[in-house]
Amino acid sequence: MGGAADAGRNGDHAPAQRSFVPNGAIVARLAKPSAWSWLQAWLISITLRIGPLRRAVLRKSTLDVRSMAGDEAGIRNYVRLRSQAVYHACGTCRMGSTNDLDAVVDSSCRVFGVGGLRVVDASVFPSLPRAATHLTVLMVAEKMADQIKAEWLNGRTGRAHAA
Repeated sequence: MGGAADAGRNGDHAPAQRSFVPNGAIVARLAKPSAWSWLQAWLISITLRIGPLRRAVLRKSTLDVRSMAGDEAGIRNYVRLRSQAVYHACGTCRMGSTNDLDAVVDSSCRVFGVGGLRVVDASVFPSLPRAATHLTVLMVAEKMADQIKAEWLNGRTGRAHAA
C-alpha cells in the first residue's frame, strides 16, 4: 500500500495522484461549537494555505491512489480500516395524518398542535430514502418554500391544528 510519501520521486515525472483522508476524531472535535474550536479551525486553515507546511502536515493523511490501484489486498485493507456507518437523521418528526400516532407534522410540514411552527428537513421523511438525503431534502424545502409563500400571499397562516 505504501509509497504515499515517496510517490513522484522515483524518476517518473507524472504527478502523483493523491487524495486527502480526513482524521475523523479531529473533524468531530472541531465540529463542537466553541471559541477554542473556532480558533483551532482558523489556525489549521491558515497552516494549510502554506504549501510546504500543508505537505508536511498532510503527508501521513494522504493516499497515493496510483500505487494502490494495482494492490487489491491494500485496497481491501484500506476499506476495512476506513469504512464506517453513515447515519441520516430521518423520521424523527415523521410526516403523516392526524390519525397516525407516530406522525409529528402534516403534509404541509406543520407541527401538530403548535401554531406557526414547521419542520422542513430530513426528519419529516416517514422512512429513510434509498439514496442520499440531500436532493430529497432540497425537494421538500423547495416545495414547502413555494407553499409557505403562496399561503402568505393569500393571507393564510399556519394555525395550530389538533393532534
